[in-house]
Amino acid sequence: MDSVTARPAAKGAETVVRVGERIVDAVSHVASLSLLFLTTGLLLGIVLRWFAIDNSWTYGFDLISLVWVAFGGAVVAAKFDYHVTAGIALETHFPRLGLALPVVRFVIVIGFLVLFLISGWQDTSNSYLNHETTYDVTEWPVWVSKAALPVGCLFWAFTEVVKFGRALLSR
Repeated sequence: MDSVTARPAAKGAETVVRVGERIVDAVSHVASLSLLFLTTGLLLGIVLRWFAIDNSWTYGFDLISLVWVAFGGAVVAAKFDYHVTAGIALETHFPRLGLALPVVRFVIVIGFLVLFLISGWQDTSNSYLNHETTYDVTEWPVWVSKAALPVGCLFWAFTEVVKFGRALLSR
């Protein structure tokens, strides 16, 4: 492949990486919003309990918010390499191995996320089909919190693909 045909492919890859980064930024806003909901729900639960008002509905709301914070936060942490996968990212310590270690790390992480995504999807769809709800007064649908697993894994995997693409473009 000559440099004339390689240049449009590289520009296309750069565009995909930039779009991917914008999507990950949007997920970070969802994580921030979920953290705001969690904080609000916890504070509201404390205030309602202080005035002896029934606040059992805040528990389910807080759990749903917590799960979305966890998986949205995992996507953001993966974007900035603050996640646990940085522990297996030995490529920074062994730069002579070139592309081998980043490829191994990428395959391990994506493999884990695909399995987790499949499991999360099955659990979410079973919860939805069985109309599973929380045990509090409001009976929140449980599938809403369980949906954070497949959605979070999907965006986390997308983040890893974008990071891997960025690493390939920089080489």
